[in-house]
Amino acid sequence: MARATVLLSGATARTERAYNRAMPVRIRPAVLADASDIARVQVESWRWAYPGLLPQSYLDALSVERRARSWAELLGATGTRTVIWVASDEDGCCGLVHAGPVRSESTTIGEVYSLYVSVRVLSTGVGHLLLAYTTAQLKAMLYGTAVLWVLEQNVRARRFYEREGWSLVGVPRQEAIARTTVSVVRYRRALSLRPPPCPNGYILGEAPRTCCAPEREPVASEE
Repeated sequence: MARATVLLSGATARTERAYNRAMPVRIRPAVLADASDIARVQVESWRWAYPGLLPQSYLDALSVERRARSWAELLGATGTRTVIWVASDEDGCCGLVHAGPVRSESTTIGEVYSLYVSVRVLSTGVGHLLLAYTTAQLKAMLYGTAVLWVLEQNVRARRFYEREGWSLVGVPRQEAIARTTVSVVRYRRALSLRPPPCPNGYILGEAPRTCCAPEREPVASEE
């Protein structure tokens, strides 16, 4: 079976070696034409991950079309410091990550705003690749530390981040998401990865595509 073709080096090379599936995967900056695929992956991810954590009526009513319009606005904006990367294979977009500067603290801290993978690639390593690439990119953007937020009751996501070297910090806080109040927790990680070489589709040395930051959203969560 072919390995992923992200072709990272140094500390992130282990990510590629650990990833083994039939179709090659590459990570690249998202473009405006990706908005609908990004929205599809997001809605699919929410409907799989959040039954019992968010109101089912809200999950059932999620609209790919409305989400696509929101992502298109982000991707079409200029002059800001946040970035969106997508993972794609022969079947199309299979994951994405949205990251940039933290929105409530020091500008020396980066934040992973959201990370979603398609249900069809769950437990195959795509999320691992996206997160490893993102932390390396944030390091290259001169952030020394990164944070992310996740639903306190999202045990699967929390275990994933803990395996990836993220540590729980602070105490839970309450946020309004999906017309309800939920508890979210923050994770932090020192960014010690080397700056990444370019995967297929990304030219090292070019500035990543930027877009506007939405209002705060816990990782793998929104609104």
